[in-house]
Amino acid sequence: MNFNSPTLQHLSGVTFSSGYRFKIAKAQEKIQYRMDYIEEIVKGSRILHLGCTDHIPVIKDKIKKISGFTKDLLKPAVSVSE
Repeated sequence: MNFNSPTLQHLSGVTFSSGYRFKIAKAQEKIQYRMDYIEEIVKGSRILHLGCTDHIPVIKDKIKKISGFTKDLLKPAVSVSE
């Protein structure tokens, strides 16, 4: 992203205004949502899933219950190692 000088000053804390407005996207450009962007990055990748670490006897059951963001993140991957 390219920021103009006044915006950079606000973002770096040099100046402050609770009402400062700055452009975050060009009107003609499509805004890419976080999950779409992440899915694009992991698509076709091999993922080593370390997010479900626990005691050996309960890990497999916890992996079966994965939902939400983590489940969506793993969908476009080529393979997931647990």
